[in-house]
Amino acid sequence: EAGGSAREVAALELELSVVRAELASSRETERIAASQAAELAARAQLDEKENAALRAATLQLQAASDEGVELGAMQWEVITAKREAGEAQQREAAGRGRLSLSLSGGQAGRCSDGVTRRHAKTT
Repeated sequence: EAGGSAREVAALELELSVVRAELASSRETERIAASQAAELAARAQLDEKENAALRAATLQLQAASDEGVELGAMQWEVITAKREAGEAQQREAAGRGRLSLSLSGGQAGRCSDGVTRRHAKTT
């Protein structure tokens, strides 16, 4: 029986050394996995910061674009108002010219070129 128990002890010691090697391997795998998880978390945090910066830049560009559109619309309104004011002044001047002609006894007529000319009244 002494030989049988020595073999059992040797088998148990061999099994113990195999288990210790597996434990060491498992701990190394755990250390690597924890390191990779930390690296991924850091990357995710950097990606989120970059995404936030890009969102802010996009909003800033959109606001600038919106301001540009509003400015363009206001400029168009100013140009339209100036054009309408000019046309109103031309109509007013033409009306004054017709009034002046009718008060002075002359006749006003438009030639084919669109220019108002004064014709003397024939008597």
